[in-house]
Amino acid sequence: MLLTLLPNIQYVKADTGIQDKVTSVDVSKVESEVNKELGIEVSNELKINIEKETDEKVVVNTTLDTTDLSVSTDIDMNLETGGITVFGKTVDENGEETQQNFDVYVQEVEGNDFIATFVDQETGKEYEVNTLKASASIWPVVVAAVARYGIQYAIKKYGKQAVTSAMKQVPKSINKVDDKFLKRKGIDAHELKRDYLGRSVSISKYDIYVDKKTGRLWIYLKGGKGTPIPTDSFIK
Repeated sequence: MLLTLLPNIQYVKADTGIQDKVTSVDVSKVESEVNKELGIEVSNELKINIEKETDEKVVVNTTLDTTDLSVSTDIDMNLETGGITVFGKTVDENGEETQQNFDVYVQEVEGNDFIATFVDQETGKEYEVNTLKASASIWPVVVAAVARYGIQYAIKKYGKQAVTSAMKQVPKSINKVDDKFLKRKGIDAHELKRDYLGRSVSISKYDIYVDKKTGRLWIYLKGGKGTPIPTDSFIK
């Protein structure tokens, strides 16, 4: 699987031209596994570049060039708020270009690993990314599969706060709702959290909140901490 590539990623600081760590990918070892998972063959190496770096913001670029597909992502990270946006571009063997952008909501960080939800800005479709394990739902989205490594690199380079600075107070327009109230509205709180957090996350660590203005339900870590996860459920 693409995880095989991680120890061999090239880390390059583009602004200075200084290579922090460079190790070539052994294509022969990973080609068959990547071909199986992503339906492509690796002919080059995955690279990570620091495109922009300030006290408030960092942009990490990840690229993967293969015989059948070229993938490039810009991961825009606000170091003050913890907000993450991924701008992705794929070009197939026929030269057809596809843009795909994601809002990224990080739920947990453990070391350099993380659990996050990638939300497609155009379709609203969500993909769980858990770098602690292979996530079957992520593989159809090559952009997200490549971008995840840039996020891991940012966590390693800038620390956990790079993606968890958004752990702040819940907006005044959003209130916590209990399970009994949701049940009266026809919503199973347990199933709602499971649908958005996945099977690998302890849902007891999370609560459901409602936006009084829109009626949309959100999922927060207990105490209103963490980056909120928007759901497609609404109540009145």
